[in-house]
Amino acid sequence: MRVAHGVVGYMQPEYIRNAIDSVLHNRLADEFLFVLVTRGSKKHFSALRESYDKEDNFNASYIEHVPGVESSLKTGSLYQAYNILMSECVRLKVDHLNLIQSDFQLIYWNQEIIDRQLNI
Repeated sequence: MRVAHGVVGYMQPEYIRNAIDSVLHNRLADEFLFVLVTRGSKKHFSALRESYDKEDNFNASYIEHVPGVESSLKTGSLYQAYNILMSECVRLKVDHLNLIQSDFQLIYWNQEIIDRQLNI
């Protein structure tokens, strides 16, 4: 079973780092972690990406605002980031994707919860 975690959100360094560190602390070695930043300081994003360069199965991307797409003004290109994340998971044949918005809290999925999901 292939598992990926996707942290998506505005570039608020404390929130993004907290979500990333929570996943890194709890994920299994072969699980993927994607970070998609949907706006904010590119300087902070570059520093963030550099600080996690040595992590395996880690990918961080900055999503530019889409000019002319009104919904991206309200969501900070959040839906665009979700679509990119889904496409990458399909390409990698990921079975389960744990979506985490960077300003939300990480919810731990124990084995019982995963087993129930597999039965659905």
